[in-house]
Amino acid sequence: MATDAEREKIQEILSRDEYRMNIHSNYWLRFLNHSNRTVTLSTFAFVVGTRMLGSAYFGAGALLCVGLAKALKLVLRESRPVGTTYKVTYGMPSTHSATISYYATFITLSCAYLPIHPLFFHTWFDGPINSTIVRWFVWPTAPLVATVVASTVCASRINLGHHTIKQVMGGVCVGVSFGALWFSWWKMGGAQTIAWWAVSFLPDFIQGLIR
Repeated sequence: MATDAEREKIQEILSRDEYRMNIHSNYWLRFLNHSNRTVTLSTFAFVVGTRMLGSAYFGAGALLCVGLAKALKLVLRESRPVGTTYKVTYGMPSTHSATISYYATFITLSCAYLPIHPLFFHTWFDGPINSTIVRWFVWPTAPLVATVVASTVCASRINLGHHTIKQVMGGVCVGVSFGALWFSWWKMGGAQTIAWWAVSFLPDFIQGLIR
């Protein structure tokens, strides 16, 4: 809960001409300012649309990464840049940067070390020619796209004044490290064993939906 002084400071920042011009006239920055909504909806659509256990594991990792970043903020208690943001929560590490870096890391490692799930061939790219497209174009391109998106979101946290460079880099370190560990646990099989064990407790009709 913001104090009266903090609320007054927020209103002062929001009323500044340069801030209003920066956000309200720049639709790209306005979109990036709420990138978490787009990422969350996209992840939900991916998990529900694919119905793969690995997708659900990927989404769960994103939620845990958010929780880890927020917990670290409470431990480190480092303020955001003074006078450039309307946010009053702690800034180290950047939660947006941590989460989007987790996405880029997990996607890159998955494309590099995991076999392509048959779903991607039989549902969206049916046929041997399109299978080649998936294997030699879509799969190598996905890590590049994820990295570009992650870099853009991270840079926007600085441009919007919500975080310092150090706070963004701290978020990147958290996201990359957590993403690598979360992926490794899945690849080694430990997470898959636990996940399928948990699925066994679900109703039969839900188990039937999971691929």
